Amino acid sequence: MKFKVLLITLLLPCLLAPGIQAAHPTIPESRRNDPVIVSGAALSAFAGVPLNELVIYVYRQGTWEQIPWQFEEIVDEMIVSDEDGLLDSDDELVFMAKDVGELAPADAWIDDSSSQQYPRLEIRIVDPLDTANVGYAY
Repeated sequence: MKFKVLLITLLLPCLLAPGIQAAHPTIPESRRNDPVIVSGAALSAFAGVPLNELVIYVYRQGTWEQIPWQFEEIVDEMIVSDEDGLLDSDDELVFMAKDVGELAPADAWIDDSSSQQYPRLEIRIVDPLDTANVGYAY
């Protein structure tokens, strides 16, 4: 079973449901190699943005780091090699559960002035088999 992306919030502070807030990722070893799939519809704040301009970061022990990810362009429920290169509602962001990070402070962001000009999304990943297992990506 793939991970459920429970909450995506634009900017921070984020809204967290009671009982599943976690400062550090708690993905169990048995789920670390599972994919996390986020629909393009859930990333609607970036609709129409070129896929090659979107990046994924995690926050770990006070440091931001980029993680491996890919965007899959979907047409008629099929992955295609090149649709239009822009984020659409039917596209998918994919990364691995083992790469998720911690909950970042509201005022923390990568040290890149051009990136700081744009909104960031917080993606909270929750294991549907055990909702106590939580991680974050941005």
